[in-house]
Amino acid sequence: MDLMSFSIIKDTVMESTILENDPKHYLYIYQKYRDELLQIEKEFKKDILDNKYDEILAKDKNRIFFDNIIYLLEGIDYIESKSDEEQLDINQLLELDTYRNLKLRDLLDIGFEFQDGKMNIEIKELKTKIDEMEKNDIWNEATVEDTIRKKYSIENTENVRLINSLSEYTQFISELEINLNNGLVSRGQKDSSFNLSPSLYRLYKKRQDVHAKGYEQTFKQTIAYYSKDSAIKLDEELRAEGQHFGLPTEYLDFTEAHIISLLFAIEDYNYKDNHSIVFFIDSAAFNKQSVNKEEKLINLHLQGEREYLSSYNSCSYFIKLPNINERIHFQKGCFLRVSHQDNVDENKELIEKLKDKCGIAIINKSCKEEILKELFTLGITFESIYPDKDNLVKSIRFNYEIMQGGRGR
Repeated sequence: MDLMSFSIIKDTVMESTILENDPKHYLYIYQKYRDELLQIEKEFKKDILDNKYDEILAKDKNRIFFDNIIYLLEGIDYIESKSDEEQLDINQLLELDTYRNLKLRDLLDIGFEFQDGKMNIEIKELKTKIDEMEKNDIWNEATVEDTIRKKYSIENTENVRLINSLSEYTQFISELEINLNNGLVSRGQKDSSFNLSPSLYRLYKKRQDVHAKGYEQTFKQTIAYYSKDSAIKLDEELRAEGQHFGLPTEYLDFTEAHIISLLFAIEDYNYKDNHSIVFFIDSAAFNKQSVNKEEKLINLHLQGEREYLSSYNSCSYFIKLPNINERIHFQKGCFLRVSHQDNVDENKELIEKLKDKCGIAIINKSCKEEILKELFTLGITFESIYPDKDNLVKSIRFNYEIMQGGRGR
């Protein structure tokens, strides 16, 4: 008997309606298949440690496989603790159907043996492996939308969607623009589990202002060698330019071009640890709530705007600094300045401000390469976000090796 056969038994001869009429029926069925059921349990525990269930559980959208495992182990644990002569309590038997609310690790409280010799496995090791499986389970295709909704407190279920193709992505944007009304800005990230947090705050939990000044002063002193006009640039422009090339700052890169955000999210198409993600924000509504300025992007080239925002140092807001460099120009780049106050306690305040102004596209990790092919077909390549020789070669290689199937010929 395998787990599929056990599923049939569970759904037919072990169901609650039969137990209500004949409390000893479960014991009869269990005893009839006792050796086979114990063998399933034994092999299952071994397979957990051998990583054999990770792929199955990821595809188990309705949790049928996982639920049957839990039901099996719960039943064995209950029945094995009884002698044949003991009176079975029907209420306790029926409680087996509460397995959907249990965690698999809660059912395993003893060690076990397997294979030829007697290899003792510490239960802590088994539970650790199960914890890893359950952690991965929240990011599988069946649950990832719910995981993201909860993480970012998004109440409107239509504003979070798992995307499998370019057409689904563009359709989702069209619907978002109706739901959120104003023009949107967006940001792509390669892993949907990564927080929406600036690099400065990811690196430093304390004294961020001190570290920011250290980085920016050094950047300002040395960038002159590469950029002759740096001496006349605003501090905000230098900060944004440094951020764009990886300098830790309080800024997050966004763009007004949603195809660019998608390309950022999936450019590392071989990354399969998790799905990618694109955030869409109603920046005008956000700025209105945060700094009482209903503008999609506040232009920091204007002295009056800079003076106005100086009174809102504790607030986050969306800004633009037009034509800082060629990259930002091609990417239609803009920025979210995130205040220290909004980043405390894992972005709790920022998430609270974003939750009714945000839409999220989760890009299925198994579809990234195909979506990237669709973009290349439309002439949107790595050069679109990085117009340089490195990305010219990167685009040529993807086109030849993946689009034309040159690799392996």
